[in-house]
Amino acid sequence: MIKILTIFFALIISANQTFSVERKENSDSPLRFVVLSDIHIYTSGKIPALAPKAVDHIKSLSPDLVLITGDHTNGNRGDGASLAKVRKWYKSLDTLLAPLFKANIPVIPVVGNHDFYRKPHREGYKEWANKTISKAFSRLKIDIPSNPLFFNFTLKNNEFFIFNLWQQIISTSQKEWMMNNMQKPQNVIHRFGFGHVPLKSSMGRTSTGFFKTGSKLFDEMDLDIYFCGHEHLHWDESNSLYPNLRQIIVGTISGTYNFPIRKDLVKLHCESNNTCKMPYTKSVFKIKKTAKGAGQQVNKQNWILVTVDKNSVQTQSFTLDKEENVTSFFIQE
Repeated sequence: MIKILTIFFALIISANQTFSVERKENSDSPLRFVVLSDIHIYTSGKIPALAPKAVDHIKSLSPDLVLITGDHTNGNRGDGASLAKVRKWYKSLDTLLAPLFKANIPVIPVVGNHDFYRKPHREGYKEWANKTISKAFSRLKIDIPSNPLFFNFTLKNNEFFIFNLWQQIISTSQKEWMMNNMQKPQNVIHRFGFGHVPLKSSMGRTSTGFFKTGSKLFDEMDLDIYFCGHEHLHWDESNSLYPNLRQIIVGTISGTYNFPIRKDLVKLHCESNNTCKMPYTKSVFKIKKTAKGAGQQVNKQNWILVTVDKNSVQTQSFTLDKEENVTSFFIQE
């Protein structure tokens, strides 16, 4: 009878995408995770030249897990790519990420707009994401979610929320799921969110409705940091409506193309010597001003190591220098 009940409850748990189980091994050690974004495997299947150097460095950090905040591929509207071709893109992505897989470092993807425009893109992404998430959760000894697009899990007393935000829209089903997870469990110290598009843009226009709705939901969920990508620049700031909510835009690890910081933000945070202070950390980085006054970040690549030790959260931002060596994204003082 006990065996039957055990199987019954196991089936219920596995069917519930919002259920999260904490990994017990080494729960007292600091939590270390890496966030990277916007790999953009070329439509030819070619891997961007500088991406492997970033992946090798991430492997050397031996994090507990790695999260990718979207745009793994470079699919576009009307590109005509077949599912077979999309699968080749993900085969190349697996080749790029192989050092992490071989080192048994769990990798958790977040859907991006270039991963999801057309039906073949969506099918290819979900196939790859299901496989990759299943592999990661098996290593973490956490129940595998039924939905690869949005789910949550707990690791070392910190809760992770993966959002389906490849565009500035929160679906009804996702909003209901978020509202069902408003109450933070007593054993959870921090809550971290991961999506693709920022709540507020640093290079373009922001949807006022999306910003207000998303910010309110994230605040009610008691998220500490929302990590995102999409903008191909690195930006770290407090939410203007809810100051306890921090948003970190993670730049592209590939650096194949970059967008400039808006002119108004350059005026607020940058000096005449082409240096800027990151709004949240006040760390200094270099820019090149464009003809229209916007600011192109000198460092093209970016990825972030997050270390959570008891009640503190520390971030380190990395890039590649002119000699393609790993260095700090910020100016060393």
